[in-house]
Amino acid sequence: MATRPRATHRLVKQLLAFLTVALLSACKPGITIESFADDEKEQMAQRYIQRLIDGDTTTLSQELHPSLRSGNELTQINQMRTLIPAGSPNVTNLVGYNLFKTADIRRYNLTYQFGYGSKWVLINAAWNELPDGNRQIVGMSVYPLPEPLQQTHAFTFKRARLLHYAFLTAAILLPIFSILTLIVCIRTKLARRKWLWIVFILFGLGQLSLNWTTGQLGLSLLSFQLFSGGAMTSSIYSPWIVSVSLPVGAVLFWIFRNKLKNQLLLPQPAVPDTIQPPPLENNASP
Repeated sequence: MATRPRATHRLVKQLLAFLTVALLSACKPGITIESFADDEKEQMAQRYIQRLIDGDTTTLSQELHPSLRSGNELTQINQMRTLIPAGSPNVTNLVGYNLFKTADIRRYNLTYQFGYGSKWVLINAAWNELPDGNRQIVGMSVYPLPEPLQQTHAFTFKRARLLHYAFLTAAILLPIFSILTLIVCIRTKLARRKWLWIVFILFGLGQLSLNWTTGQLGLSLLSFQLFSGGAMTSSIYSPWIVSVSLPVGAVLFWIFRNKLKNQLLLPQPAVPDTIQPPPLENNASP
Protein backbone atom coordinates (compact mmCIF):
# COMPACT_ATOMS: atom_id res chain seq x y z
CA MET A 1 0.00 0.00 0.00
CA ALA A 2 3.02 2.33 0.34
CA THR A 3 3.55 2.37 -3.41
CA ARG A 4 0.66 4.76 -4.08
CA PRO A 5 1.82 7.55 -1.67
CA ARG A 6 5.34 7.35 -3.07
CA ALA A 7 4.01 7.57 -6.61
CA THR A 8 1.85 10.56 -5.69
CA HIS A 9 4.78 12.30 -4.00
CA ARG A 10 6.96 11.71 -7.05
CA LEU A 11 4.22 13.04 -9.34
CA VAL A 12 3.91 16.21 -7.25
CA LYS A 13 7.67 16.84 -7.37
CA GLN A 14 7.82 16.29 -11.12
CA LEU A 15 4.85 18.58 -11.68
CA LEU A 16 6.35 21.35 -9.54
CA ALA A 17 9.69 21.08 -11.34
CA PHE A 18 8.00 21.32 -14.73
CA LEU A 19 5.83 24.28 -13.72
CA THR A 20 8.80 26.13 -12.20
CA VAL A 21 10.80 25.80 -15.42
CA ALA A 22 7.77 26.85 -17.47
CA LEU A 23 7.16 29.96 -15.36
CA LEU A 24 10.81 31.01 -15.40
CA SER A 25 11.02 30.52 -19.16
CA ALA A 26 7.88 32.58 -19.71
CA CYS A 27 9.13 35.47 -17.57
CA LYS A 28 12.68 35.58 -18.90
CA PRO A 29 13.07 38.20 -21.66
CA GLY A 30 16.29 36.67 -22.97
CA ILE A 31 15.30 36.29 -26.62
CA THR A 32 16.35 39.32 -28.65
CA ILE A 33 14.49 40.56 -31.71
CA GLU A 34 17.66 40.22 -33.78
CA SER A 35 17.66 36.47 -33.19
CA PHE A 36 14.56 35.89 -35.34
CA ALA A 37 14.67 38.90 -37.70
CA ASP A 38 15.45 38.39 -41.38
CA ASP A 39 18.96 39.73 -42.07
CA GLU A 40 18.01 40.82 -45.58
CA LYS A 41 15.08 42.87 -44.28
CA GLU A 42 17.30 44.41 -41.63
CA GLN A 43 19.75 45.52 -44.31
CA MET A 44 16.91 47.03 -46.33
CA ALA A 45 15.56 48.95 -43.32
CA GLN A 46 19.03 50.21 -42.44
CA ARG A 47 19.49 51.31 -46.05
CA TYR A 48 16.31 53.40 -45.92
CA ILE A 49 17.29 54.87 -42.55
CA GLN A 50 20.79 55.72 -43.76
CA ARG A 51 19.33 57.53 -46.77
CA LEU A 52 17.21 59.55 -44.35
CA ILE A 53 20.24 60.36 -42.20
CA ASP A 54 22.35 61.29 -45.24
CA GLY A 55 19.60 63.49 -46.64
CA ASP A 56 19.15 61.45 -49.82
CA THR A 57 15.63 62.80 -50.19
CA THR A 58 15.47 62.28 -53.95
CA THR A 59 15.96 58.51 -53.77
CA LEU A 60 13.57 58.19 -50.83
CA SER A 61 10.84 60.21 -52.51
CA GLN A 62 11.09 58.07 -55.65
CA GLU A 63 10.33 54.92 -53.62
CA LEU A 64 7.40 56.38 -51.70
CA HIS A 65 3.97 54.84 -52.06
CA PRO A 66 1.76 56.97 -54.37
CA SER A 67 -0.52 57.86 -51.46
CA LEU A 68 2.42 59.57 -49.70
CA ARG A 69 3.36 61.78 -52.64
CA SER A 70 1.47 64.90 -51.67
CA GLY A 71 3.95 67.41 -53.06
CA ASN A 72 5.53 68.31 -49.73
CA GLU A 73 7.16 64.94 -49.01
CA LEU A 74 10.64 66.44 -49.34
CA THR A 75 9.81 68.97 -46.64
CA GLN A 76 8.52 66.24 -44.35
CA ILE A 77 11.65 64.15 -44.86
CA ASN A 78 13.88 67.13 -44.03
CA GLN A 79 11.81 67.83 -40.90
CA MET A 80 12.43 64.27 -39.73
CA ARG A 81 16.16 64.70 -40.34
CA THR A 82 16.28 67.62 -37.90
CA LEU A 83 15.23 65.26 -35.09
CA ILE A 84 18.25 63.00 -35.62
CA PRO A 85 21.37 64.03 -33.64
CA ALA A 86 24.52 64.84 -35.55
CA GLY A 87 27.35 62.35 -35.81
CA SER A 88 27.40 58.57 -35.86
CA PRO A 89 25.40 56.50 -33.36
CA ASN A 90 27.39 54.51 -30.81
CA VAL A 91 24.42 52.20 -30.07
CA THR A 92 22.07 50.55 -32.57
CA ASN A 93 19.28 48.19 -31.44
CA LEU A 94 16.50 46.56 -33.41
CA VAL A 95 13.51 47.06 -31.11
CA GLY A 96 10.58 46.26 -33.43
CA TYR A 97 10.04 43.77 -36.26
CA ASN A 98 6.64 43.15 -37.81
CA LEU A 99 5.46 41.40 -40.95
CA PHE A 100 1.95 41.71 -42.40
CA LYS A 101 0.92 39.44 -45.26
CA THR A 102 -1.88 39.79 -47.77
CA ALA A 103 -2.60 37.86 -50.95
CA ASP A 104 -0.17 39.91 -53.03
CA ILE A 105 1.83 42.11 -50.67
CA ARG A 106 4.24 41.64 -47.79
CA ARG A 107 4.61 44.65 -45.52
CA TYR A 108 7.68 44.92 -43.29
CA ASN A 109 7.84 47.34 -40.39
CA LEU A 110 11.16 47.67 -38.55
CA THR A 111 12.04 50.06 -35.73
CA TYR A 112 15.55 50.85 -34.51
CA GLN A 113 16.82 52.58 -31.41
CA PHE A 114 19.91 54.72 -31.92
CA GLY A 115 22.09 56.11 -29.16
CA TYR A 116 24.17 59.24 -29.71
CA GLY A 117 25.92 59.58 -26.39
CA SER A 118 23.27 60.89 -24.01
CA LYS A 119 20.72 61.37 -26.81
CA TRP A 120 18.39 58.62 -28.01
CA VAL A 121 16.04 58.35 -30.94
CA LEU A 122 13.65 55.82 -32.50
CA ILE A 123 13.60 55.56 -36.29
CA ASN A 124 10.98 53.47 -38.06
CA ALA A 125 10.87 52.27 -41.67
CA ALA A 126 7.96 50.41 -43.28
CA TRP A 127 7.65 49.22 -46.86
CA ASN A 128 5.66 46.92 -49.12
CA GLU A 129 7.22 44.20 -51.23
CA LEU A 130 5.21 43.70 -54.41
CA PRO A 131 4.85 40.52 -56.50
CA ASP A 132 7.04 42.03 -59.25
CA GLY A 133 9.93 42.48 -56.80
CA ASN A 134 9.58 46.25 -56.42
CA ARG A 135 9.35 47.99 -53.06
CA GLN A 136 7.29 50.96 -51.92
CA ILE A 137 7.95 52.90 -48.73
CA VAL A 138 4.68 53.25 -46.83
CA GLY A 139 5.99 55.04 -43.75
CA MET A 140 9.00 56.50 -41.94
CA SER A 141 9.11 58.25 -38.60
CA VAL A 142 11.56 59.65 -36.07
CA TYR A 143 10.86 59.94 -32.33
CA PRO A 144 13.35 61.44 -29.85
CA LEU A 145 13.60 59.51 -26.56
CA PRO A 146 14.48 60.85 -23.11
CA GLU A 147 16.30 57.59 -22.30
CA PRO A 148 16.84 54.13 -23.85
CA LEU A 149 13.80 51.87 -23.99
CA GLN A 150 15.38 49.19 -21.82
CA GLN A 151 15.71 51.78 -19.08
CA THR A 152 12.18 53.13 -19.57
CA HIS A 153 10.64 49.66 -19.38
CA ALA A 154 12.88 48.25 -16.64
CA PHE A 155 11.01 46.48 -13.85
CA THR A 156 11.66 48.99 -11.06
CA PHE A 157 9.60 50.71 -8.38
CA LYS A 158 10.63 54.28 -9.22
CA ARG A 159 7.21 55.21 -10.62
CA ALA A 160 5.20 52.55 -8.79
CA ARG A 161 1.91 53.55 -7.17
CA LEU A 162 -0.42 51.69 -4.83
CA LEU A 163 -2.02 50.03 -7.85
CA HIS A 164 1.35 48.57 -8.90
CA TYR A 165 1.98 47.09 -5.46
CA ALA A 166 -1.54 45.65 -5.31
CA PHE A 167 -1.16 43.97 -8.70
CA LEU A 168 2.27 42.60 -7.88
CA THR A 169 1.08 41.19 -4.56
CA ALA A 170 -1.89 39.51 -6.23
CA ALA A 171 0.30 38.18 -9.06
CA ILE A 172 2.52 36.49 -6.44
CA LEU A 173 -0.11 35.22 -4.00
CA LEU A 174 -2.59 33.85 -6.54
CA PRO A 175 -0.09 31.44 -8.15
CA ILE A 176 1.03 30.29 -4.69
CA PHE A 177 -2.59 29.65 -3.73
CA SER A 178 -3.24 27.81 -7.00
CA ILE A 179 -0.12 25.64 -6.70
CA LEU A 180 -0.86 24.69 -3.09
CA THR A 181 -4.44 23.86 -4.06
CA LEU A 182 -3.16 21.75 -6.94
CA ILE A 183 -0.89 19.78 -4.61
CA VAL A 184 -3.73 19.18 -2.15
CA CYS A 185 -5.99 18.08 -5.00
CA ILE A 186 -3.41 15.58 -6.27
CA ARG A 187 -2.93 14.13 -2.79
CA THR A 188 -6.66 13.99 -2.02
CA LYS A 189 -8.53 10.79 -2.79
CA LEU A 190 -11.53 11.68 -4.88
CA ALA A 191 -14.27 9.38 -6.04
CA ARG A 192 -13.94 10.38 -9.69
CA ARG A 193 -12.87 13.02 -12.20
CA LYS A 194 -9.76 14.16 -10.34
CA TRP A 195 -8.10 15.14 -13.63
CA LEU A 196 -10.93 17.57 -14.35
CA TRP A 197 -10.33 19.28 -11.02
CA ILE A 198 -6.60 19.47 -11.75
CA VAL A 199 -7.23 21.22 -15.07
CA PHE A 200 -9.82 23.49 -13.44
CA ILE A 201 -7.34 24.51 -10.75
CA LEU A 202 -4.48 25.11 -13.19
CA PHE A 203 -6.14 27.97 -15.05
CA GLY A 204 -7.71 31.19 -13.81
CA LEU A 205 -10.72 32.71 -15.54
CA GLY A 206 -10.52 36.13 -17.21
CA GLN A 207 -7.51 38.43 -17.14
CA LEU A 208 -6.93 41.87 -15.66
CA SER A 209 -3.56 43.27 -16.71
CA LEU A 210 -1.40 46.24 -15.76
CA ASN A 211 1.21 47.87 -17.97
CA TRP A 212 4.01 48.34 -15.46
CA THR A 213 5.50 51.31 -17.33
CA THR A 214 2.39 53.37 -18.05
CA GLY A 215 -0.01 52.06 -15.39
CA GLN A 216 -2.65 51.37 -18.05
CA LEU A 217 -5.19 48.65 -17.24
CA GLY A 218 -6.54 46.04 -19.61
CA LEU A 219 -9.40 43.56 -19.22
CA SER A 220 -10.09 40.37 -21.14
CA LEU A 221 -13.07 38.32 -19.99
CA LEU A 222 -12.62 35.40 -22.39
CA SER A 223 -9.12 34.46 -21.27
CA PHE A 224 -7.45 31.72 -19.26
CA GLN A 225 -4.21 32.19 -17.35
CA LEU A 226 -1.93 29.56 -15.87
CA PHE A 227 -2.05 29.72 -12.04
CA SER A 228 -4.19 32.89 -12.15
CA GLY A 229 -1.28 35.33 -12.10
CA GLY A 230 2.09 36.27 -13.50
CA ALA A 231 4.26 38.83 -15.27
CA MET A 232 5.91 38.78 -18.66
CA THR A 233 7.54 40.94 -21.31
CA SER A 234 8.28 40.24 -24.96
CA SER A 235 11.76 41.83 -24.87
CA ILE A 236 13.92 44.20 -22.86
CA TYR A 237 12.58 47.01 -25.04
CA SER A 238 8.94 46.31 -24.16
CA PRO A 239 6.98 47.02 -20.97
CA TRP A 240 6.30 44.38 -18.36
CA ILE A 241 2.69 43.25 -18.17
CA VAL A 242 1.49 42.04 -14.76
CA SER A 243 -1.78 40.12 -14.94
CA VAL A 244 -4.16 38.34 -12.57
CA SER A 245 -7.17 36.08 -13.05
CA LEU A 246 -9.94 34.66 -10.89
CA PRO A 247 -8.89 31.29 -9.41
CA VAL A 248 -12.39 29.90 -9.78
CA GLY A 249 -11.31 26.27 -9.90
CA ALA A 250 -9.09 26.52 -6.83
CA VAL A 251 -11.77 28.26 -4.77
CA LEU A 252 -14.47 25.77 -5.76
CA PHE A 253 -12.19 22.86 -4.91
CA TRP A 254 -11.84 24.07 -1.31
CA ILE A 255 -15.59 24.66 -1.08
CA PHE A 256 -16.48 21.15 -2.26
CA ARG A 257 -13.43 19.26 -1.00
CA ASN A 258 -15.08 17.69 2.04
CA LYS A 259 -18.15 16.78 0.04
CA LEU A 260 -15.99 15.11 -2.60
CA LYS A 261 -14.13 13.16 0.06
CA ASN A 262 -17.36 12.08 1.75
CA GLN A 263 -18.64 10.69 -1.53
CA LEU A 264 -15.70 8.30 -1.45
CA LEU A 265 -16.67 7.13 2.05
CA LEU A 266 -20.35 6.49 1.34
CA PRO A 267 -21.22 2.78 1.71
CA GLN A 268 -21.90 1.09 -1.56
CA PRO A 269 -24.88 -1.27 -1.89
CA ALA A 270 -23.92 -4.92 -1.62
CA VAL A 271 -24.11 -6.83 -4.86
CA PRO A 272 -24.13 -10.63 -4.67
CA ASP A 273 -21.50 -12.47 -6.63
CA THR A 274 -24.10 -14.65 -8.32
CA ILE A 275 -27.81 -14.41 -8.70
CA GLN A 276 -29.58 -17.59 -7.70
CA PRO A 277 -32.85 -18.39 -9.42
CA PRO A 278 -35.86 -18.71 -7.12
CA PRO A 279 -36.74 -22.27 -6.11
CA LEU A 280 -39.37 -23.95 -8.21
CA GLU A 281 -42.63 -24.65 -6.51
CA ASN A 282 -43.71 -28.25 -6.45
CA ASN A 283 -47.29 -28.24 -7.64
CA ALA A 284 -47.52 -32.03 -7.97
CA SER A 285 -50.25 -33.63 -5.88
CA PRO A 286 -49.22 -36.29 -3.30
